[in-house]
Amino acid sequence: MIRIPEFEASYRLRKLESLRSSLPRISEDGFAIDDTMTEQVRHRDRLVDLGLFFHKTYSPDPQSIAPEPHGQLFDALVKAFPDNHLWMLSLGNTLEVWDLKKNEADWDAFAHRHSLSVHLKPNPPSANDSSPER
Repeated sequence: MIRIPEFEASYRLRKLESLRSSLPRISEDGFAIDDTMTEQVRHRDRLVDLGLFFHKTYSPDPQSIAPEPHGQLFDALVKAFPDNHLWMLSLGNTLEVWDLKKNEADWDAFAHRHSLSVHLKPNPPSANDSSPER
């Protein structure tokens, strides 16, 4: 017997990967436009709801004497997590991450090494539908 949440999680992971590798649309002015962001966010948030992904925010430690420069932290993120594109880094070095739960300790260790404090965000139920598209 196939359990629906496992099927849905597998489906959404595959969709996220295929959307990640899709090429952007090029406008008449030559700008690259990513039409898939809304769909990526929907799948990502649903994977959090299903318990396969975690979602955390890490912020600079207020007790840190010399915060790490933004560009240096960005480069460290790309080097440490080359296959993960589900993170955002603000100019103030607040890092927001979505990833598989099995990788959560790696993110926590990275944050600790770079003087970032963990701030858990409540995960209210998303507005996403609870069934995969057909």
